[in-house]
Amino acid sequence: MKKIFYLAFFAILFVSCTNSNVISSLTCKGLKGNVKSVTSACYHASERFGEAQKEDLICDSDFWIPLYPGMLWEFDEDGNLLKETAIDCYGDISQVVKYEYKGHNQTSMRIYSGDGTLTYSWETIFSEGKPVSLKRYITNGEVNDQTIECEFEGLCVKSENHYMNGELIETIESEYKNDLHIHSVTKDKDGNITLEEKEDWTDLGQPVYRHYISNGEDAVVEKTIYNEQELPIQYSRTGKWANGEINCTFEYTSFDKQDNWLTRVIKIDNEPVGIQERTIEYY
Repeated sequence: MKKIFYLAFFAILFVSCTNSNVISSLTCKGLKGNVKSVTSACYHASERFGEAQKEDLICDSDFWIPLYPGMLWEFDEDGNLLKETAIDCYGDISQVVKYEYKGHNQTSMRIYSGDGTLTYSWETIFSEGKPVSLKRYITNGEVNDQTIECEFEGLCVKSENHYMNGELIETIESEYKNDLHIHSVTKDKDGNITLEEKEDWTDLGQPVYRHYISNGEDAVVEKTIYNEQELPIQYSRTGKWANGEINCTFEYTSFDKQDNWLTRVIKIDNEPVGIQERTIEYY
């Protein structure tokens, strides 16, 4: 039961917005007001005396979505996510992710391990004010250049990934609607489709539907249902990358003065399996 909960819970936690000129990181995370930071703690839960009771911090991990008992998100005054810090149940930093932007368009990402070592990064290379290529660094020190073709708003509709010797690895073609990614197809150097992704979003840029097809098989199908307050209240996930079928619901129990939620209970089969608590700081 708890293994299933981990996947569902953190699929909601770690979802990120597609780069957009009109939708900020705050908006796609469902946050209201001029938020400076969000600190989150995740606990196991069980039902006693008819109520959800908080237990110990979550300390496990999952290969698909990193599972951390503590998270810190930091934003700039424009609502862009600058930094994510993952903290384990012993209070140590497990991972740090840093972002840079041009407007609300993300231009770089750097991932560091708990000891401060850079493990993965990419950055956009600009020419005459427009993005023309991506430079990527992975753990083994290899650097790949990825050429891209972009629309005038900077949304990349086609990209080519190459090895360092210039040999083509793959091509990715993408479609957007209202500045949000809705469809992409990845092809290998021979033109064979290896991955297809379909997405749908709310007007605020929160995920409603996400479907990954890998080599012709359903890899992941995610669906999220929102209430009238635009809060996610139900999440489901299936596919070969999902470690089994997942269905969970969210109940919100406390809010701050900006109407951002501070506590929610995660349930499976109407039984509490987790409690998430948040502290929110504003500018």
